[in-house]
Amino acid sequence: MIISGNKYYKNNQIVVPKEIRDKQKLNNLDPDDIVVDWITKGNEIKIKFRKKRKPEELEGLVNLDYETNAVELKEELYK
Repeated sequence: MIISGNKYYKNNQIVVPKEIRDKQKLNNLDPDDIVVDWITKGNEIKIKFRKKRKPEELEGLVNLDYETNAVELKEELYK
């Protein structure tokens, strides 16, 4: 178990300590990467890190059994 203190900076910023970055292999994070955090029912704070996906990585992620038309879908949305 790693226990470390974090300094709280102005603009609500904190730094992920080096020990945690090393353990979780976070040293290659990019500025656009996502930090997901939440509070559990037991009042624990959980934090996960993930890469921001590029649009080309999302292509083909979902396959529908039918064809769609983006223009028609958008028109339906704003009716």
